[in-house]
Amino acid sequence: MKSPMSAQTRRDSPVLAALSDQEARDAIEAAVQHLISETPNASEHRLRVLGAELLIEKPERMTSSPQRLIRVLIIDYTGKRILRFRIAPPDGVVRVEPVYGQPAFHRDEVDEARTIAERDDRLRHLTNQPDLFVSPAAPSIQIPEGTRVIELRYVIAEPDQHYRLVASVAVDLSEQVIITLNLYSHEEANDGQLG
Repeated sequence: MKSPMSAQTRRDSPVLAALSDQEARDAIEAAVQHLISETPNASEHRLRVLGAELLIEKPERMTSSPQRLIRVLIIDYTGKRILRFRIAPPDGVVRVEPVYGQPAFHRDEVDEARTIAERDDRLRHLTNQPDLFVSPAAPSIQIPEGTRVIELRYVIAEPDQHYRLVASVAVDLSEQVIITLNLYSHEEANDGQLG
């Protein structure tokens, strides 16, 4: 019986296959090694890999096969930059591009920001309150390009099914410091200063 798949689709199926865990690990390792090799004092660098994903680049000609690449996103906190690596297995890194703006926050970044924020005595009393929720948000302050800043909003669920903002904290993960910390009284929260 003849296969319903075209010859070109059969030919390209290895290129289009899902990204394996091993390919992702190899691509991440290649990106990290590339970054470290180009960085003086690499042992002092703090970085975080945000992930690896499959990237299929369309060929220039319809008769050619697409190129299978893996895109790895790394935040270099020490160098205050965010980089996107394109890896072509098995050759390695083929392109490195800066990323502008703020990609979505990684769960580990949110946890780190909370740890930094909650060292501050002004917040410590909030952390034991029942019905406290902490939500990450894009910073509401102007930040320099490449700096990774997370704003945390501390919110308490009220018995009447309303929520009250009790604090907001902007944490600079590059410097591992609090940039701004605002505490809100019950009156301020009710006056519309939740934003």
